[in-house]
Amino acid sequence: MYTAPTGAGKSRVADELLFEALRENSHGKALVIVPYIALVREKVATLNARAAGEPRTPRARGYAGGDRGQPLRGGERIAVVTMEKALGVIHRAIERDDLGTIAMIVVDELHCVGESGRGDVLERALSEVRHACSSARMRGHEPRIVAMTATVGTRAMMRLASWLGAATYACETRAVELRERVACRSGVYEKQGNDLARVGECHSGNEADVAEALAMEVFVQGHGSLVFCSSRAGCEDLARRMAYRFRDVCDARSRAMREACAQKLFAASEGAPNPSLVECVSSGVAWHHSGLTSMEKFAIEEGFRVGAILALCCTSTLAAGVNLPARRVIIRPDEKNLTMSQYRQMAGRAGRKGHSDVGESFLLLPAKNLDESFLKAREWVCGELPALESQLFPMPRGGAAASTSISTTPEQRRFFLDSISCGATRSHEDTFSLIMSTYAWTSEVDGHRQEVVRIKDEALKAIHDEGLARVVYVNNGESKEWIASPEGYSFYKCTLPIAHARDLRLELERAVLNGLRLTTKTHLLFFCVPPKEGNIFFRRLNWSLWFDVLENDVALHEFSESHLNITRAFARKMLIAPAIRADALANVNKHERLAAALLLGDILRAEETIAEIRERWLPFCENLNAGEIQRLQASAAATAGMASILCEECDWLPLADLLSNMSLELQAGAKQELVPLMTIEGMTGARARMLYDAGFTTPKRIVKLGIDNVDKLSAAVLKSLAKSSKLSVGFDQAARTAAWRIANQIFSNAQQLAIEEARTAANDGFVVPDLNEEKRDVAFENFTRERELIEKSKFVAA
Repeated sequence: MYTAPTGAGKSRVADELLFEALRENSHGKALVIVPYIALVREKVATLNARAAGEPRTPRARGYAGGDRGQPLRGGERIAVVTMEKALGVIHRAIERDDLGTIAMIVVDELHCVGESGRGDVLERALSEVRHACSSARMRGHEPRIVAMTATVGTRAMMRLASWLGAATYACETRAVELRERVACRSGVYEKQGNDLARVGECHSGNEADVAEALAMEVFVQGHGSLVFCSSRAGCEDLARRMAYRFRDVCDARSRAMREACAQKLFAASEGAPNPSLVECVSSGVAWHHSGLTSMEKFAIEEGFRVGAILALCCTSTLAAGVNLPARRVIIRPDEKNLTMSQYRQMAGRAGRKGHSDVGESFLLLPAKNLDESFLKAREWVCGELPALESQLFPMPRGGAAASTSISTTPEQRRFFLDSISCGATRSHEDTFSLIMSTYAWTSEVDGHRQEVVRIKDEALKAIHDEGLARVVYVNNGESKEWIASPEGYSFYKCTLPIAHARDLRLELERAVLNGLRLTTKTHLLFFCVPPKEGNIFFRRLNWSLWFDVLENDVALHEFSESHLNITRAFARKMLIAPAIRADALANVNKHERLAAALLLGDILRAEETIAEIRERWLPFCENLNAGEIQRLQASAAATAGMASILCEECDWLPLADLLSNMSLELQAGAKQELVPLMTIEGMTGARARMLYDAGFTTPKRIVKLGIDNVDKLSAAVLKSLAKSSKLSVGFDQAARTAAWRIANQIFSNAQQLAIEEARTAANDGFVVPDLNEEKRDVAFENFTRERELIEKSKFVAA
């Protein structure tokens, strides 16, 4: 385990250790765990770029969200995964008794183990590995763990090292000097040693004025700045203000780069970009937050990297996200929610070797309650990072004595159910070994270990009483073992939270017994909508408009009442008395899920862009944005896949097949026939529909077209842009230019996809196990012909 400042080269060290381990173990595989989905693609690109220079170096593949396939079960030797995916990989490896085939586990941002919301997932994953390695049932070599972080204090580092049984290395040196400053009404203060020293006057005005002035100082020099804001609205407002001031600071080269960035944003938004965002980009300014789609974010990030955008207003999620090096970082904090660790992550973004010779961070303090804010700022900048506490077994406020009446959490019960289901925990001794392998067991708080033991007993009793696990006698009744019940094992396999899995199982069983409506996809999509906060309509549904939909759509009304028990009468009650009573919550959630299912149905039709779908549904859901719609789609795709596994475990195989196909369609955002096209990077549902109608039904069809005929592809793309931007085809030069660029990019990406598929097949060997010898020869000839076509296409493109 090692810690070093942001930008000090931690990832490079991990990559070298990773490839060295795989060279030493020619059959070994590796798991790289990153905290965010956005980091998966970036890490895969980095590893594969490193592998490209050495033909024998293994290549990486990424898995995140609703991605299909099982990591490390295909041809790749390196799987880059999120923490949630990593937990599933480790469980499957323990269940198959082949954890020893994993030569190395690389953990990026290890400090996430102490973050609320997701820290328990990382603790569960690494605890399972530690527990399995200490078990006598472990076969093969133990996986080597390499963990890194930039934001832990000395005490936390020692605890983490004790938990993992790790050797430690700490580095305080940055390749580029970081100057940390605090700006407020009384002046500018710089970190010197363990205190803040006043070094100058502060720009006059409020926080926004100061942020503008600080960004302008480096803007005119051609350097980039990141401005962290506390809200999405704050990002957009500040970006518009900056764009107005910075619009005249532009040379010919910068103007061309910004025009290119605006074109990419035009393409990313399917011809309907936010006009204010485009105007900001033309001035070298932009915003970046969860309201943008992933393609729009990627266009903005690329623009910042190449220098087209020099001032980027963003939310705190970018602090630990993709790598966007900046000369200056300006932080407008939300003091109630900002933590010291988050501040260090933000400040660490300033300065990167090869981009600038120095990095500067400015923490802006409001004039209100200045003395209190200054003390907090001094602690953030100069203080020791606090100890990381377990999120799986957190110490309750008031100490262990205060928790005797508190029940166990769903995450704790899930921890023991998963361990029993995968076979890692069987005996009473195993349960103790499991909790001793957790980060919580290293706590220095008196009574915390006793509290963990109490929680263990309560959690085991809970899953036993709920019928998820039971105790059986073995060895002629001499000893007892824990085993999962069929229901408990099905919940483990599908990986859904226990409460959600139980509710979904009842709904699916009702559909199996009473019939499934398949005239539309609404019934299947209803099962795929994530519950409560995961649904964008959660407590945001406009009941007046929703009642009108149920009132006027006879088919929808009949289906919802007969199959889902969703009635117009309840919608009318909510219209008259919108206050939600506790006994009405279940009905409210059903209506919200049905609305989300209808929205997802619009996406799958692939006849409209996300922007058009948003415009139609905006009256039903206040402040709805394209980013939320895209996240709903991704969550529904993942839920559909999990529901399919749940159906398989219950022997509802036809329903499992339907949900599996639905997962593929949701992941692609298009109907089944468009799924092959959606595997091309940069493809959208509406764009795929136009290409399909023009005869480009698969990536191979596009590749066979040849680089000389991209104008046919461009014409199909232009139709989708003209439709979405409400323009007449041929009358808008921006759309024509964007269509040509998109067509070339689609051709290039389709070509690369085909080459990668051929390379993977060649590396894995041509194996067709279920064919007789004659059919196998024919298949091999077809395979060889496809490879020749791909190589020819590659040559023509070059």
